[in-house]
Amino acid sequence: MRHKWTSYIMCVVVACLFCGCRGDNPLQPKSGGRPYEVLLVDDDNGVVLRQLTVDMVGLPQPEPWFDVVLTDSIGFQRNGQTMRNVVKVDVAPGAAERTVLRYERNVFAAPQIIVHVVTPSLEALHHDMPTMGGRLRALLNNAERSREMAFLSSHHAMEPTMEVERLFGAQMWIPVEMKSSMRADNFIWLSNDAAEGMCNLCVYTIPSADTARFVTARDSVMERNIKGETDQMHMTTAHLPVHWQQQGDSSTWVARGLWEMKGDAMGGPFVSRMMPRDDGTAIVAEAFVYAPEGKKRNLLRRTEAAIFTFKKIKE
Repeated sequence: MRHKWTSYIMCVVVACLFCGCRGDNPLQPKSGGRPYEVLLVDDDNGVVLRQLTVDMVGLPQPEPWFDVVLTDSIGFQRNGQTMRNVVKVDVAPGAAERTVLRYERNVFAAPQIIVHVVTPSLEALHHDMPTMGGRLRALLNNAERSREMAFLSSHHAMEPTMEVERLFGAQMWIPVEMKSSMRADNFIWLSNDAAEGMCNLCVYTIPSADTARFVTARDSVMERNIKGETDQMHMTTAHLPVHWQQQGDSSTWVARGLWEMKGDAMGGPFVSRMMPRDDGTAIVAEAFVYAPEGKKRNLLRRTEAAIFTFKKIKE
């Protein structure tokens, strides 16, 4: 998580030259840094660092929400102003009665978010950050997801995107690497079919938008459609808590959990968006990954960006 700032500068330069970031303002330089990496400025006591590096929900092994690079104000002014994600701690007596979050976009580069953690004192920062950490992580996470979604809007595979629209009356931008697919009744499975870091998307319908019945409905769909090496092997939901969060107008729910292959040792994380339909049923767009060889956070986040592009066109 921590890197020495002086040795990090060259990595940022190389990332900008070879990878770049996706900006939409031609008058600004492209932002630097890796996805889900945050430059944290003037967090001398590590209070904000602890909130940025808590374990991400819904992964099979501990991985922090963000990778964090530490610097001070001088380092930021000299070398860090074009980083894609910046969090600045501003201890300013009299500026606020309590700790608040303020953010700006595309100040020095694009795409970029700079979040100011403005606090009247270090004591207030220690007191307030445990309850504000979730909002801070959400701001940064949504910024990264928006970048991925913006990229997908102009770099998606046309044929599977049109197939989802035909089958479900909905728009969903499918990544170009999703070249393998399987279709069934009210079900489609798309995959990059990679030997390492296999990323997958599914869209399917279930009888109800009731969160209490989701796991049973999901397992029924997966048993029919996602088999292992034999018909006795099939995907199922791991017997661990599924974490739910309401989204948007509160009619859409996002679930995070773990999947496993019954009768086999395969497994990994999944993210599902469950959206109600007018007839009482629900439609689900789901991302899941299989990457036993390494970390899964960024693979899952890149893949799940596609399910957040899902938008119903017709009933």
